[in-house]
Amino acid sequence: MNGTILVTGGLGYIGSHTCVALAATGHRLAIVDNLCNSKPAVLERIRELAPGAQIEFQRVDLRERAALDKAFAAQPVEAVIHFAGAPDFSPTRIAVPGPSGFPLASFQPGSVAGPGYSPFIRIAGSDVIYNAPIIAVGNGPFDVEHHT
Repeated sequence: MNGTILVTGGLGYIGSHTCVALAATGHRLAIVDNLCNSKPAVLERIRELAPGAQIEFQRVDLRERAALDKAFAAQPVEAVIHFAGAPDFSPTRIAVPGPSGFPLASFQPGSVAGPGYSPFIRIAGSDVIYNAPIIAVGNGPFDVEHHT
């Protein structure tokens, strides 16, 4: 049996498919989801597709730091896969030129995450800090091109 993987947004479309695949390879799953874009029936379907898998579920909103800390404290977590989120691409990007144009006097990105979001993840017990964008393009510790 492999270690526990905490999957945020694990009952959403991509998260649920990932959970089925992980459970099929013997991973224990700790799924956290606030159910804003999913349904509890998805959890039952994951269990049907991965009979015998060890799956824990907690209804957690990632913006509630205490609840998230509790989810992490419930069991040792080997890895985290983060699918939770409802991105808002509606705000307009604002760039205010400085006196000579650059550097900018101020800048506001068009889409922003909640106050607790960080693109960096530290896995408990590891000295390595993983950066989600680097992981996604294959230049980090999880090279998607070479599967390392």
